[in-house]
Amino acid sequence: MDALFENYYKRTKDVHRQIISYIFFRRPAAIAMIFALFCIFAYCVLSLFIPGKYSIGDTALMYIIIIIAAAAVKILRYLRTLGMSYKRDLENNGGEIADIRLVATGEGIEVFRSNTESSTQYSYRSVRKVIPTRCFYLLSTEAKQYIVFKKDGFVKGSPEEFLPFIKKMIERKPGPAPE
Repeated sequence: MDALFENYYKRTKDVHRQIISYIFFRRPAAIAMIFALFCIFAYCVLSLFIPGKYSIGDTALMYIIIIIAAAAVKILRYLRTLGMSYKRDLENNGGEIADIRLVATGEGIEVFRSNTESSTQYSYRSVRKVIPTRCFYLLSTEAKQYIVFKKDGFVKGSPEEFLPFIKKMIERKPGPAPE
């Protein structure tokens, strides 16, 4: 089948950073959680300085410590995940930064990685949603994997043409993906 879109990029540590920071901090659920914790944190701090108006008792300091600890754990998990993801990518690619080439056809998406003879094929039926970010289109699959297209990496087709195409392809999928 002929390639309708072709995308190429080097998967550097910055690419990993942008994708993982989206997953940890920019998804709608993560933003809602951060906002809620910030509101609770602000209320607790105010209750320490203005106890008559914003009083939650002696537990304000405990809540502040818990929120700071939770934020620290989240940041440490992000850094650990970033390091593991990048090291795993280097290990899988013989210690080199991976050159990624993606080919979208009418049938599906094929992902090629430098230094390997094999490729990974994805059916459009396995793609659950398309997440446009500042630099990428993240295609989330049933298995919670991300197929990553870099917006400035199109060598065939364009990002403006790709988004409507991919949305149309995943909307018209007929039934469950094969196992």
